Amino acid sequence: MDIPLLFGYELTKGKFSVGAAVGPFWNAFLQGKGRLVSSTYEPYYINSGNTPYLPNTGLGIQGEVSLGFRMSPRFQLFSKVFYKNYVSNWNFNKIKYGEQHDFLGLSLGLKSTF
Repeated sequence: MDIPLLFGYELTKGKFSVGAAVGPFWNAFLQGKGRLVSSTYEPYYINSGNTPYLPNTGLGIQGEVSLGFRMSPRFQLFSKVFYKNYVSNWNFNKIKYGEQHDFLGLSLGLKSTF
């Protein structure tokens, strides 16, 4: 679970809007489940009780670009492309390699103003 602190700006022209935001985020919770390969190239299973991953990864950086279409005074359709970079290593020193992750994503949705 990431907690972002984004700073951005949005331009509106008629029913359309475009925006951009950037800022740090704090990874408050990280959980892994599945299979990994050990240093002897043998697969092993991980879960919440047996994991090489840290409970959180600390700070990261996020940027996003968004487009919106206002359907009514209260509702807006939006899409955004975002990029996240987790700066810290994700695992303990139980395995002989480090992991750092980058994410590129697309969000689509409906915003409501109260």
